Amino acid sequence: MKIKSVLITAVLATAILFSGGSVNAQTADNSALIAQLQAQIQVLLQQIAELKAQQTTTLAWCHTFDTNLRIGDAGDEVDALKIALQKNGVYSGIDIGLPNFTEGIASAVSEFQEKYASEILAPYGLKRGTGYVGPSTRKKLNTLYGCKTNSVLPVVHITANNSEGPIVTVTPGSSVVIGWNSTIENTKGCTISSDPYNENVNGIVHSSGILSLIPTFNATYTVACTYYDPAIEVSNSVTVNLYSTQPSIISITPNPVTVSTSVGAVLTISGLNFNTQANNDIILKNTSTGVITHFYDISDDDGKTLFFIVPAGTVAGPYQVNVDNNINVATTPAYPITIISSSTQPSITVLSPNGGEMWIQGKTYNITWQSTGVSAVSIGIENAVGEDHSLNPSGQIPASSGSFLYTVPLTMPVGAYKISIQSGLLANIIDRSDNYFSIVAPTTQPSITVDKPNGTEIYQAGSSAVNYAWSANYTVPNGIIKIFVLDSAGNTFYTYGLSYNVNLPPGTYTPGSAGGFLMDGKTFTSGKYRIEVCDMNSPGSVCGFSAYFTVSDGTNVPKITVLSPNGGEQWDRNKQQNITWTFSGNVYSQVDILLAAYTDLGIVQDWQLISAGVSTNQGYYYWTPSSLSFTNASLANPYIGYKIKIREANDNESAVMDTSDNYFSIVSSTQPSITVLSPNGGETLKQGQTYNITWSSVGSSGSSMVNILLINPGGTPTTVASSISTTTGSYTWTVPSNISPASNYKIFVYDPNYATTIFDLSDNYFSIVAPTTSQNISDQSLASISEATARIAKIIGEMLKK
Repeated sequence: MKIKSVLITAVLATAILFSGGSVNAQTADNSALIAQLQAQIQVLLQQIAELKAQQTTTLAWCHTFDTNLRIGDAGDEVDALKIALQKNGVYSGIDIGLPNFTEGIASAVSEFQEKYASEILAPYGLKRGTGYVGPSTRKKLNTLYGCKTNSVLPVVHITANNSEGPIVTVTPGSSVVIGWNSTIENTKGCTISSDPYNENVNGIVHSSGILSLIPTFNATYTVACTYYDPAIEVSNSVTVNLYSTQPSIISITPNPVTVSTSVGAVLTISGLNFNTQANNDIILKNTSTGVITHFYDISDDDGKTLFFIVPAGTVAGPYQVNVDNNINVATTPAYPITIISSSTQPSITVLSPNGGEMWIQGKTYNITWQSTGVSAVSIGIENAVGEDHSLNPSGQIPASSGSFLYTVPLTMPVGAYKISIQSGLLANIIDRSDNYFSIVAPTTQPSITVDKPNGTEIYQAGSSAVNYAWSANYTVPNGIIKIFVLDSAGNTFYTYGLSYNVNLPPGTYTPGSAGGFLMDGKTFTSGKYRIEVCDMNSPGSVCGFSAYFTVSDGTNVPKITVLSPNGGEQWDRNKQQNITWTFSGNVYSQVDILLAAYTDLGIVQDWQLISAGVSTNQGYYYWTPSSLSFTNASLANPYIGYKIKIREANDNESAVMDTSDNYFSIVSSTQPSITVLSPNGGETLKQGQTYNITWSSVGSSGSSMVNILLINPGGTPTTVASSISTTTGSYTWTVPSNISPASNYKIFVYDPNYATTIFDLSDNYFSIVAPTTSQNISDQSLASISEATARIAKIIGEMLKK
């Protein structure tokens, strides 16, 4: 029963009570009138009891908000807004029925917006509620309390240079094409904007289009479209950054560097990816004091070399150098240097050997050091147990020479040693090698072996790629491994340097390295070439050579082409299939055949070797896909397609290979399947209430059972049920109260024995919400009824006294 009818009854009762002179309390009719009023009181009391019972009953309520609202508005939309805010717990609801949008309502709207800030405020870069009910606020209200849902929501696609990002990196000065389109045509209009603001970009645009520009700074471009139905605003953005490669420092010379109180020192920084368009910021940090100084460089504009002057009088000590190329990317990793002041106390620093080197009995090596304020030095060699072997009995070597040639005696015991250098006059001025180096017998000659290229390779003229593999029979010390590409005359065609940091104990075998590199600014011309790998830190350099490989001008260039499967085929996993290919040029006599499995992210998740060492001339291979044994797929990331790869046998690095142009699928002629029917997108489920999860199935996998998961992006899947008969097609589920309310849930039904192939997800998201709060009946209305009843009772009491 509605409150309105109760009030009408009360009014009628009052009208009867005060019906005028025809009713006289002193007449005989009083008894009948009293009886009538008492009966009316019983009716009112019964109605009050019914209304109180309604307070504990959940009443269905919904409303679709399709109008923007602000302070001063009035009408049914405002009253519906108050009810929704009351249900959400951000509004007391004491003036529901009063149509005005007041400042109190605006305050409740702000609280609602901040409660769902990630959905309402974040898309606009806001942190505080506005009190204005706009598109994003209405969208959230309709998600929670709307009377209708749309199974298909609009999507705005935005790209930069045909990439949807979210971040696209380009070279400074290059052109960028921003494109956009909407999946639903009923837009009121779209707006494109940029951050930072660009007056050539911001403005109203159509639902699709392109814009070409040359960015001069990093910027985020956003397209926001407003729709008639659903009445929402949807946006998407892409960020364009200039440059992609982090700058790096390879070396700084001289290091250490000496500066005086009157004259500075010029440092040369060699590295990569320095800014050639503007000054680079060179950051010099004293690691002892933490003091940081910034300098701008003098660049040679090749992106590889910078110069800067250390100011005269700079405090001596250990420093770190970083370079920021001023294009909003990370600075280089810190590079350590040492600054020495001419007024610094006397010192000696051993430079070589400083640990990890290998000296051979009978050979001559150069001992080097750096000194300040010392006129003469003496040199000693100490073994691991502290025994000293003097190298120059006179003890008088000019400190300024900085080096001393030493021939290792044939009688010097094999073992680990350090060099010690001290002042000839001041015994407390001394330094030793930082770590042990080794002295070995002449039979332990260090060597490097280059296994690849092995002489069978044929590269195409114009290529800049080089593959290599090498190993060493000794411990490679801290230093530089350099790889040289030599032409047939022995001239250096290209030099590639690798920083190598191992320094293992003497005598330890180091297995070397394998890989490849691109020659920067160089390409091969026709002819013969070979690779030389050298350890530049070893005495006299330890080097190894590969066999010569051939670079062809286009004739007899090796090539493999996959013919089938090449994309789009559906192969029955239980039937024999034919993999075919063609070849030309000087190809290896055998090939390996592999299968790549891809997920819905377009990334290779698994490789499987189908067959190794197949004759290249054969051109075909029969294979039944049922032998698949992939394991890297997951419930959230199943395989969506496959490709065949054919390469030179036993060569992971081979450039002679080909892969299917597009995905093909592996299916079964009796392929079982599962289809989720409900919830399938758009539904709203309430905590504590019971619903049916339904699905349909085709065929049988043998297990005849399914598991059911509740999933949401980024969250941990929740098990709903396990081992449910597939044929039932339904499961009754009571939504747990500990499931967090959200609008991005899906049901995942899958065969537990074939979780990555026999499954289905809800087509779209559905919502889980908190139980609907009962529609509170106004205490004021109940009070009015109670007051009317009390008035009638009072009048009856007075009449009874008479």
